[in-house]
Amino acid sequence: AKVLVDIALESKSDGEILWGRLQGSPYERKAHRWIFDQLKSMGLTQVHHDSFPSGFPQWRPTVCDLTVVAAPGFGNQKRYEFKDAITGFVSATTPKGGLRAPVVYVGDGTAAELQGRDLNGKIVLLRGRTQRGALTHTARTAYSRVVAGRYGTPVGVIVWWDVPGARQVAGRVGAPGGGDSIGEAVPWTSIGNAAGLYLRKLLDRATADNPVIAELDVQGHMESGDARISGNAYAILPGKSGDYIVIPSHVDGYFYGLHDNGSSVALNLALAAHYARLPLEERAHGLIFLFQGDHEVPGV
Repeated sequence: AKVLVDIALESKSDGEILWGRLQGSPYERKAHRWIFDQLKSMGLTQVHHDSFPSGFPQWRPTVCDLTVVAAPGFGNQKRYEFKDAITGFVSATTPKGGLRAPVVYVGDGTAAELQGRDLNGKIVLLRGRTQRGALTHTARTAYSRVVAGRYGTPVGVIVWWDVPGARQVAGRVGAPGGGDSIGEAVPWTSIGNAAGLYLRKLLDRATADNPVIAELDVQGHMESGDARISGNAYAILPGKSGDYIVIPSHVDGYFYGLHDNGSSVALNLALAAHYARLPLEERAHGLIFLFQGDHEVPGV
């Protein structure tokens, strides 16, 4: 698992803003080659590594900058840069060089919290609360409510994730089950739990005459799936029955990718090592240890 984390960190040190073992990236491919070598070293003879283009275009941010340039208590020269701001999925882009606007806080962005608000020309700070299941959180529907225009049209949205200790979260603002293109309505980025609390405390002291002003710069593009080569590594271990049990783990992941999904890759490798040591007569069924690429994409 540590090897996989180290591969992810290589992408960060190479300057990737959205870093990790992303699908179709050189870092996912490096992880697959390492897994292939590990399987071969276990004495498995039917080991394969198949390459294929990524099935979906992938959002690749090139700029995710968020800076507070004015706030109560700030001097003329003081600025605060959110160094870990990240736009993890497709977004509208700001003008080159970014935009500057006052920031307003709308809580969870419920209809009750938005009632009577004028978001026109504002950057909106939206609380994103995680719910049961990794893909569901309040910001998915709240973002749509905020950008629909009923309360005025904001120029940007900041999602403040409620994940304790997390500085970056690869979260979507599109509807569950897909719909990532909703993020193209208004430029958006996201910040971690402590960073969001800091920004909200600045807003607690803001007045109409002394607002919090921020600069937001989001740039990026969708890369064709044909330009991103992914793949699968797998080993086939026969058993007595002639039938096979497939044990899959996906290799790609955002950021460190430890729990999602390096730990499962490590477990699958440990299973492969264990069963490879057993004689055929002790394996009732065959096993296929499958290490998948191209997983973290919309619709998969």
